[in-house]
Amino acid sequence: FLFLALIGIAFSFYFIGNKKQKMAMSTAKEEAIKQASDAHAVIERIYTALKSAAWRLEYDDHCQVVSARWSEGFRQMLGYQDENDFPNVYEAWADTLHPEDAERVAHILADILHDFEGRQNMVDIEYRCKTKQGEYRWFRIRAQIDRKENGIPFAMTGVFMDIEDEK
Repeated sequence: FLFLALIGIAFSFYFIGNKKQKMAMSTAKEEAIKQASDAHAVIERIYTALKSAAWRLEYDDHCQVVSARWSEGFRQMLGYQDENDFPNVYEAWADTLHPEDAERVAHILADILHDFEGRQNMVDIEYRCKTKQGEYRWFRIRAQIDRKENGIPFAMTGVFMDIEDEK
């Protein structure tokens, strides 16, 4: 009987301890989620204050865009509401470029992407984009190119800034 009682006590401590551990982990997870949410809110406020927004392009080994991610703020700066209005595809952005700027921007990006020695890893370009309302506004992109060891780019991450008031 004593043996069964000891086993019962041991199991009770195990389950109570395990429950407390799970509760502590749950609380820690909730706190981490809250902190991440708070940090995201701060970053979004900074983007808003700077009239800027984030974006990211990913490339295959031939420097072709395989993935585009436009932030909510990016879309809003061009007058769009969501991914239905402005999908996460490269052409959504490229099609907004002013005809006088499109070729120049394409050449600059191609030159930087094809620098497999990695001398150029920063992008800084000013150009005009057509908003959903049909007007052209001046924007600036600044971005960092991420490259594989062999120099082939796999991603470009940057900010899109409204510079209309500066022009």
